[in-house]
Amino acid sequence: MDLTARLDLGELRLRTLLPDDAELLVEATRRERGRALWGPRPAGPYSLDDARTALQQWDPANTASQELARRAGYQLERRLPRQWRAWLEDDPARDQWHDCLIFAHTPQAPREP
Repeated sequence: MDLTARLDLGELRLRTLLPDDAELLVEATRRERGRALWGPRPAGPYSLDDARTALQQWDPANTASQELARRAGYQLERRLPRQWRAWLEDDPARDQWHDCLIFAHTPQAPREP
């Protein structure tokens, strides 16, 4: 299942970052001096190795576990944004927060013979 997003607004094009986008991430952060938006490190510009590592670790869909839940008869009911804290920082405002996905399993009605 392809969960990559693409949005074309003329001169502005947005899409999901992929593992092959390391060089683009290096270019986009070359003047950055603060913390990365999705993690406390590295602060400042990404090296090519930092970018590759970040993109390999980042999986916005956790797709394998969701597919397993679907095959077991569960349906995604809702996403609760920023429910789980990573505890990488002492200050909650500077820490990473993750969404919680709520799956539900509804028994099927008995089939008529």
